[in-house]
Amino acid sequence: MNSEAPPQRFARAELLPIVRRLPRLPLRNALLTTAHLLAVTAVVALAIQTPALSWQAPLIIILVGTAQYWLLVAVHEAIHQGLLPWRGANNLLGRICGALITFNFAAMRRSHLIHHQSVGTASDPDAYLFEDAAILEKAGGSVWLWCLLAPIDSVRRSLGRTVAADAGAFQVPLWDKFEFLILLALTQSCVLGFFIWNENWSGYFAFWILPLVVIPGILNRTRSVGEHGGLIDAGRSEAEFSRTNAGGIFNIFERAFLAPFNFNYHHEHHLFPQVPYYLLPSLHREFMANSHYETRENALSPSYMESLAGLQKQLRSGATR
Repeated sequence: MNSEAPPQRFARAELLPIVRRLPRLPLRNALLTTAHLLAVTAVVALAIQTPALSWQAPLIIILVGTAQYWLLVAVHEAIHQGLLPWRGANNLLGRICGALITFNFAAMRRSHLIHHQSVGTASDPDAYLFEDAAILEKAGGSVWLWCLLAPIDSVRRSLGRTVAADAGAFQVPLWDKFEFLILLALTQSCVLGFFIWNENWSGYFAFWILPLVVIPGILNRTRSVGEHGGLIDAGRSEAEFSRTNAGGIFNIFERAFLAPFNFNYHHEHHLFPQVPYYLLPSLHREFMANSHYETRENALSPSYMESLAGLQKQLRSGATR
């Protein structure tokens, strides 16, 4: 990672006219968010009715873990004021989604905004997810093993957020900690209550706690490596520190498991984080039409799997693009 010199700043002014042409559609925003959260609700409802020792249990664990990851991404959208078009409702929903998966919204917002300001530097709080050095040191250079090891870090970090209501060194005001603990108690009591109501109390641990410990961390690390892995190198412009994964044969499948809320348009998101998620595909099309990627080929990949495979090849050869 380039820790000595700051990254070259990207001149966004030339692309601002494109961004300003994008129409804001509040109703579409609300409907798409509702559709995402209804899908999460449907998966949880299925889990509530499934016996913990049934043959369907492994599939339910994967589905619920993926739904919990969707809630994590929903928190991300709320941080950028894009989950709902109304600020108060956006922040409340972001806090509730965070508490459901034991994340403090206020702490995550502080940490994530620093990530946007410092990506490509040693100050990035998310760098541990995708640094080449971490993959080489802790996973023997295997990208795939590195992603699968995520639950170990996830447990440690989740416990830290739950007990201390913070994210690493990013402290939040006492009121935010108190609010989080109240929401945490309320949301977890509601989930547990639904399982008990369906005479399936053990399902709370098998189909809510277990998936939460394992699945979201793996998916989040896989996504992060696919979007930033292999791009953090001295001398690059900040415009090249993030990658969009779109257009490949695996992309439809990946959108369901790794990139709900159009998360795969990550290059566009990092350049213009104020653009809501439902407009990112339109912004991507504008970038393509304006030859934005012609001089930034490393910032575009057909799919996450190809990005990870490419990084694996780089690490094995000792090369850095």
